[in-house]
Amino acid sequence: MKTLSLKQTGAAKSRNSGKYSIKQFSELVMGILENKYDCAEVISENVYDCIQAYAFDEGKNSRTYAHASFVAMRLYNEAQHIGLGYELTYDDFWEAMATDCSEEAKEIYIYKDELMFPPRGDQEIVFPNIIGLEGAKSQIVNLIEESSNRKINPVMITGKNGSGKTSIARSFARNFTDVLGDPPRFIELNCATIKNKKHFMEMIVEPHLFNVRAVVCFDQPEKMPKKLWDMFSELYLNDPRMMGINVCVTSTKSFQGVNWEWETEIETEPLSNEEIAEVISLNSELGLGGKIKFDFNVADEIAPHFKGNGRAAQKMTTNIKAYLSPKGGRTFKLSDWNKLCRILDVKN
Repeated sequence: MKTLSLKQTGAAKSRNSGKYSIKQFSELVMGILENKYDCAEVISENVYDCIQAYAFDEGKNSRTYAHASFVAMRLYNEAQHIGLGYELTYDDFWEAMATDCSEEAKEIYIYKDELMFPPRGDQEIVFPNIIGLEGAKSQIVNLIEESSNRKINPVMITGKNGSGKTSIARSFARNFTDVLGDPPRFIELNCATIKNKKHFMEMIVEPHLFNVRAVVCFDQPEKMPKKLWDMFSELYLNDPRMMGINVCVTSTKSFQGVNWEWETEIETEPLSNEEIAEVISLNSELGLGGKIKFDFNVADEIAPHFKGNGRAAQKMTTNIKAYLSPKGGRTFKLSDWNKLCRILDVKN
C-alpha cells in the first residue's frame, strides 16, 4: 500500500492550520507512522480502512495534525505490543484506539467494496447494436475484466462527433454488472447546461450522485466551469457518499481541465462505409414488423455520404422512414435517395 511523506500530505506546511479531509487525515497518519516511527509496513489495507472509519466517526473538528499524531502513536504502541514483525488487524486497531466503529462508518468504509460494488458474476461482456468500434470494445473488455467490478479511476473517451462515444460509455455501464447481473445506473450529463454551483448541487449531485452505484458520463466536459470541476473533484475523491460513483468523460479531444489520474483513454474511430451501411440496415425498422428494403446496393451506395458518422446515418434512416411512409412503400431506391437529398437540401 502506498504511503505518503509528511510533505506530500501537506502536513509539513499546515500542522496548525485547520482540518483535514478523511482521506488526507488517513494519509497523514500513515506518513507519521512511516517518517516518525518507521513502521508503516505493519498497516494492512483493512487497517487503513479502519483509520478512515475512525476519522469519519470522530468528525471534522478532530481531523487535525495533533489528533493524527495521537492515532499514529497508539498504533505504534499496539504494534510494539504484538511485535513489529506482524501486521495489525481490524481488531488490533479498535483495541488500540479503545473505541468501537459505528455501524454507519462500517458500511461506508469497512464494507465499502461489498456494499457499493458486489463481486462481478460470470456474465458475458456484450455490445448489443454497437457496430464497429472494435478497438474501443476491446479496451472496455480489458477494463471491466481488470477492474474486478471495483471503483476505478475516471475513463476518458475521445473521438469525432457521431463516432459512438456515448454508446461506448453506456456499454461500459451496462457490462459493469455485479454477481446478480445488475448494472449500475447510467447518468449522462451535458456539461454545456451546467453553469453554477447551486444548480449543480441541488439539481444533479445531491439527488442523483450521492449514495448510489452509478457510472456518470460528462459530455463536453470542457464546457463546464473549472470551479465546478474543482468542487466535483473534491467530492468525488473525498466524500464517502460518492463511494459508488465511477466517472467517464466524452469529448472530441483530450480533456485536461481537471487534475485526475485517468484509468485509460479510449478513442472511437470513424465507421467504415461497410459499417455505416450496416447501421442504416439495423435502424431500418418501419414498425409493425416491417423493414425498409434497400434496392440492390443502395445502402452501400449512400454510406460514403456520412463520412464515418454513425449518428448521422441513424438520423438519416429516420428521414428515409418518413419519406417512404406517405407512399405506403417499403423499398428505397437510389432515385428515392436523390429525391430525398433534394427535399432535405443536402449534397448526395
